[in-house]
Amino acid sequence: MGYKYAYQGDTQSTARAAQTNVAVSTKSAIMVANFVRGKSVERAQRDLGLVLAKKIAVPFTRFTDGAGHKPGIGPGKYPIKASEYMLSAINSAAANARDKGLGDELTIVSVTVHQAARQMRYGRLRGRQRKGTHIEVVVAEAEEKKTRKPATKAKPKAADSTPKAADSTPKADTEPKAADSEPSAEQEPAKKAAKKSTPKADTEPKAVKKAADSTPKAEKKSEEKKE
Repeated sequence: MGYKYAYQGDTQSTARAAQTNVAVSTKSAIMVANFVRGKSVERAQRDLGLVLAKKIAVPFTRFTDGAGHKPGIGPGKYPIKASEYMLSAINSAAANARDKGLGDELTIVSVTVHQAARQMRYGRLRGRQRKGTHIEVVVAEAEEKKTRKPATKAKPKAADSTPKAADSTPKADTEPKAADSEPSAEQEPAKKAAKKSTPKADTEPKAVKKAADSTPKAEKKSEEKKE
């Protein structure tokens, strides 16, 4: 019975490979799968080579029991066996991609790790189960990243500015309004002067009346004195 792949995507534009029933810890294989998932094949091969040389550590976000602190990473380990089997699966998938005629630039689309059947050990270790893991790798051609051009502001066209100049010419029609307003400014002092002069004319008869009224009183007083 052959291995049934968990990946259910397009099989024509992808290539896949699997390592079945490998004697490696499933927990370590899961962390290595998270470490290479989404990377290009070249970068994954380079990083796993550095892990085997113990120059970089694999981050362990889960299963941190016994994982020491690594600078810039946090909890991390050097899973040698899991890295070896993962590198072997990636190399097999890349070779299958070349056989199918895919491009040289490949990306790891899917990495799946399953727990395999665990047989019982024998001899002095009887009563314990063996470690078994299935590792599945799927690669595909890398998609070209589309670079967005910076948006440039559109400059105002020269033709659009000419109507504005034409619209500004009717301002000459407003000049007569200013001319019409000039006589009103001249008439205001004349009106004020006329208003001031009219009360004075009204007050002159009052003074004459007072003088006329005062003369009879003076005459009466003089006549009384004579008597």
